[in-house]
Amino acid sequence: MMSPVTSFHKGSILRVKLRNFLTYSEVEFRPGPRLNVIMGPNGTGKSSIVCAIAIGLGASPKVLGRADTLSEFVRTGCDESRTEIELMGEGGRSRTIRRDISRSSRGTSKWKIDGRSATEPEVRALVEEELEI
Repeated sequence: MMSPVTSFHKGSILRVKLRNFLTYSEVEFRPGPRLNVIMGPNGTGKSSIVCAIAIGLGASPKVLGRADTLSEFVRTGCDESRTEIELMGEGGRSRTIRRDISRSSRGTSKWKIDGRSATEPEVRALVEEELEI
């Protein structure tokens, strides 16, 4: 029998953790290895999760059509937000991408890959080349 982690394919989302991101003060969830559906009444944060995944993997805010700057994704009343996305990498090794977004300076952000400081081009290379997302 396959273990739960090995049933995920390369590039699969293992975990998403958000702090002060749009409607969420703090949330963590672990999608399953197959089809996952985000459902709920209007205004409960479904699109916030989708935005967090896109922003957390390096997408521009403008691509989402929701905001012009990253600072608009910081929860109202907070100075910064964080996305942390754990993905299945090569050989069953998980990779974690963290993005800390500051409300100041129109939403500057700092990146980490597996706990080490990284640049946006390094994150994009990991997402596009290694994980093939």
